[in-house]
Amino acid sequence: MSTKVLGPKGNATGIPEAAARELDELLTTLVEAIGAGDEERICCHDITLSDYRALRVVQARGLPAIQDVVDALGVSKSGATRIVDRLERKGYVRRERGQHDDGRFCCLRLTPGGERLLQRIDAETLPRRQALLASIDPARRASVLEGLRLLGSAIRQIERS
Repeated sequence: MSTKVLGPKGNATGIPEAAARELDELLTTLVEAIGAGDEERICCHDITLSDYRALRVVQARGLPAIQDVVDALGVSKSGATRIVDRLERKGYVRRERGQHDDGRFCCLRLTPGGERLLQRIDAETLPRRQALLASIDPARRASVLEGLRLLGSAIRQIERS
């Protein structure tokens, strides 16, 4: 097996190719196992997975700007605008005008309809997450969650570079 070690642009990382392949397999398994089930549960509510993620950004950040959606989803500003337009047409978010005299929008707000939608999705997805956590040795749950946080942080860092 090759031990070639290359980074994003051919830079040396010190990480063996075998470890990168194992990570790839593990991520593929996770995405297939979790993503497919989530996509079915979420998309049956007339929104896409990207729409759902944008709604979660709005919910978590209070009154985020479109740029917050761009940053969280890793999409272009025009892509985020299309997502927000779609969610606004469906009545799940609304744009709020800022203090600017020029009438610009400053931020996004979840509507009561958007809140209800997220509550329905939570009712369908959280029991699965709880069952998943319950299947992990209690002494290792915190480590698993910390590992996932670290992985998410590393992914965002790599995408920004």
